[in-house]
Amino acid sequence: MAPAVERTVDAIYRRRLRSLQAVDDAIAMLVGTLKRNGQLRNTYIVFTSDNGFHLGQHRMPAGKQTAYEEDIHVPFMVRGPGVPARTVVSQLTGNVDLAPTFGEFAHAVLPGFVDGRSLVPLLHGRSRAPRRWRRAYLVEHWPVGDEGEPAARGGVPLEPPDPDASGPGPRRLALRSRGYQVVIPPEYHGIRTRRHLYVEYVTGERELYDLPRDRAELHNLAATARPRLLRRLAARLARLKTCQGTECRAAEEARRVLP
Repeated sequence: MAPAVERTVDAIYRRRLRSLQAVDDAIAMLVGTLKRNGQLRNTYIVFTSDNGFHLGQHRMPAGKQTAYEEDIHVPFMVRGPGVPARTVVSQLTGNVDLAPTFGEFAHAVLPGFVDGRSLVPLLHGRSRAPRRWRRAYLVEHWPVGDEGEPAARGGVPLEPPDPDASGPGPRRLALRSRGYQVVIPPEYHGIRTRRHLYVEYVTGERELYDLPRDRAELHNLAATARPRLLRRLAARLARLKTCQGTECRAAEEARRVLP
């Protein structure tokens, strides 16, 4: 990145840290109030986000629309009854799991099937962790303003116009914003497993990363990986893209999905 872009990214990072100071103050006020009312031991506090945010990684100034770890791996911290301190959960989880988790926190009666899984057994320690859990998580992206959006078909737009919209067509777009270019990736579908990130773009491009060996996701293995591995990852992705209801849970939990 050019020096001017680096300075811009650094300024954005500093502003985001200052914003987090306000969040930290708000949490401190909440905890203090719960302590004074004698309710801290009976309350779950959850800190998370709807998406990640890259700032300079992969030579991209700022954004949140890629399949890389900086954008899809979000913070998730829980404090509450039955949650051991400093417990780290390694299973694949996602925001689809929040509703059943909060439902179990509140002892609510949940429907017979929901898309996500309650994280409560994982939060309460390994001895109570379920034996079956997802082995892959679906990651997808459609550029805002693409042809599939109602507004593009003459319908009523679901949201106000987005200044970062990529416009119709599966293409990468570089937009000028705050003095640097914002790269909007084309439509993609991918899966995140405990070891791999595998992504298929509508352009025909593919990406594959071995995460334990390449945490920065700098070495795309799609052109050199074993064909058998690529076929299995592609088959699992195809199944997760098209499944419905309970089929999706079976697809997530399957040890192997053969092409």
